[in-house]
Amino acid sequence: MTILTPSLISPTTSKLFAYLPFSNQKGGTTTHGQTNNKSPELPTYITIVMQKDGTPTTKCLNPPTSSRSTISSRRRRCSFSSSHSLCSPPKQRRLMISSLIPRFPRRNSQLVVDQQIHHLSLQNNTVPITNTIDSLEMIKKRQILFLPSELIIKILLSLDCKSLLRLSQTCKQLYKACHKQHHYLWQTLFQIEHNPNRVKQLPSIPFYDLYKNHHELNKRWKQGKVKTRYLTGHDDSVYCLVWVGNNKIVSGSRDRSIKLWDLSSVVTTTNNHKKSSSSCLISTKTHHEGSVLCLRVSTDLSFLVSGSSDTTCLVWSLPDLLPQKRLTGHSGGVLDVCVIGDTIISSSRDATIRVWNRITGIEMRRLVGHAGPVNALGSFDGRVVSASGDSTLKLWDIESGHCLKTFSGHTRGLACVRFDGEFIYSGGQDNKLKVWDVNSGKCISTLSGHSDLIRTIDSFEDKAVSGSYDRTLRVWNAKENKCLLSFQSGHSSWIFNCLLSRTKIISAGQDKRIMILDFGYDLITME
Repeated sequence: MTILTPSLISPTTSKLFAYLPFSNQKGGTTTHGQTNNKSPELPTYITIVMQKDGTPTTKCLNPPTSSRSTISSRRRRCSFSSSHSLCSPPKQRRLMISSLIPRFPRRNSQLVVDQQIHHLSLQNNTVPITNTIDSLEMIKKRQILFLPSELIIKILLSLDCKSLLRLSQTCKQLYKACHKQHHYLWQTLFQIEHNPNRVKQLPSIPFYDLYKNHHELNKRWKQGKVKTRYLTGHDDSVYCLVWVGNNKIVSGSRDRSIKLWDLSSVVTTTNNHKKSSSSCLISTKTHHEGSVLCLRVSTDLSFLVSGSSDTTCLVWSLPDLLPQKRLTGHSGGVLDVCVIGDTIISSSRDATIRVWNRITGIEMRRLVGHAGPVNALGSFDGRVVSASGDSTLKLWDIESGHCLKTFSGHTRGLACVRFDGEFIYSGGQDNKLKVWDVNSGKCISTLSGHSDLIRTIDSFEDKAVSGSYDRTLRVWNAKENKCLLSFQSGHSSWIFNCLLSRTKIISAGQDKRIMILDFGYDLITME
């Protein structure tokens, strides 16, 4: 047995060692089918910086390392210095390398292959095949191309996008079957992968392009690839945001005003190509005597409700944004509101929840049960979830006024809640984001990552976004219990509110600005 010493190891052999699985002396040995314990998967950290011309841009702080760089680093670690890689006699090097590398049959031994195929053909009573490559390709084509077209489509639907594109390059028939003009194929794939909720209002573009755009959109969400811009106009902290349709938002501020913004209108000036954020502002209204702390829009977009530190709620008409009715009765600032049909629910610093009739403005009932200020509300199908400074969540039936369930698990006061009908998301002073099952009342997930109070939460489909006093925004996948993205330096102070949609994250805070992170730039997608 030949012992390999540094004098006998050539640079070629050392490269070979880089690809052979040796046991790790420091970390212990690993066997087949076993892996070392991995460190927790970190989110992609994205920082937002301002360029010299004043436009914001993003930079990834921890880009993923490619497999090519990993292999090159392994080669560098496993290579020997020039003093150890002394040249050994050529005959010895050939013996060593031949003993390490197993012998394989020659690729061009066509005679052996033909004999094997001839033997198989005799067993199956078929004609001997000589050209193996062309014959195998022909067999593969025949297996699918001679099937009914309906069955071919069923088979193609079981493939992913990458496999379909590869398959379309094999022959003309499969190119036609997988072509982007095949409306039914790409429509079905789009509905399965990107439209499970069956949204009916879709852009009037081919389904292949729609599928391609949403595939690119998903990649951007994974990589944190966004375009950033800011809306400026408020004179003080921006406390609350709310959607009005797909491209408009309303903001409320400590300067006692509410502003309506159109996100689709962007004007580019000739001076250094700066985007003018003031062009997005449609109107400004000031009818509260205190800070505007909360906003909510009806599902039919016919009216808006605002709550203020002046202890009142205002009902506004949309889209002209005119005040219609003032709701009075709370003895403390109105911290949050929600709307169910013509019923308005408000929560206050006075630890009560009040139910109002929008048309008459009369208080219908009062919900009492919390031992601290009720800081946030979430609603879905006639049920309301309240989050309080007493560290508990309560589920209410608005028609009867009864408390259906109490959720306990947070160690400190709560500041925000989100209710989507199936899950409840809550956050507060313990810096934890908890996900609750509304039916069982159990906490199914606790997500850590923020270093300060979680002030705001929003969710869309399988994603959730949270904003904190640590000045960061985090995007979560609650089902997989992990943080996907963490946006740093977007705000210079506390974050008070955030909104999440299919293509955007919008946030506002103490720095008087509204930040828009647009993942769907230059893409036509469903809203």
